Amino acid sequence: MKYENEKLNILNENLSIKKSQNNIDKFLNELKHIKLSIGKLTLFRILFCLLILLIILFRGHFICLIGFLNCYLTWPFTSPVHIKIDLLNLSIKPGEHEYIPRRMHHILLGPLSSSPPSSWISARNSCIELHSNFEKHYYWTDNNSKEFLENNYPWFLKTWNSYKTNVQKADSLRYFLLHYYGGIFLDMDLYCLHKLDGLFHYLDNRVSSDEHIFKNHIISFMPRSTS
Repeated sequence: MKYENEKLNILNENLSIKKSQNNIDKFLNELKHIKLSIGKLTLFRILFCLLILLIILFRGHFICLIGFLNCYLTWPFTSPVHIKIDLLNLSIKPGEHEYIPRRMHHILLGPLSSSPPSSWISARNSCIELHSNFEKHYYWTDNNSKEFLENNYPWFLKTWNSYKTNVQKADSLRYFLLHYYGGIFLDMDLYCLHKLDGLFHYLDNRVSSDEHIFKNHIISFMPRSTS
């Protein structure tokens, strides 16, 4: 009888040990799952922080990419405006008012401004010769462009200096020049074959509430005020 009791006690102890082991195994499995969950959450947080950091560092590129995608995703659903102007047959008689001053602007920034390509010089000279009656012909380089912004738009100078390329600087500068002086801006590589008097007369005597989009290699509008 005593032997049976001892045997029963041993069996009970073994069962208790097995239950304890099962509980320990269960606890370890739960702990393992918790660690995996914490690891996944930590990894997600790290990846999220890296994504935010990349967006901050390359925000300019992301903005350009978004704009590029927006352009090509929306253009099939837009209605473009086409304007046909026969420059050769426009009247060149002076109108009652000349809202757009006869001033011509060319911009060339960077090392090329001191020694432009001969083809660009020829192109600019062709426009100057055909429009010798213009009030003034401006040639904007790094020095006088910076001086112009310092004197008239100092709030924009820091942004302008932060641009990485001369193309960005020239693209933005043309709008400030026309806003201040008015007149017409031409890219350096545009060759003039005919006078633009007809175009000026057309713009001086035309009032439109429509919005039109033109290429930025030739822009013309009146200044903010007489200067």
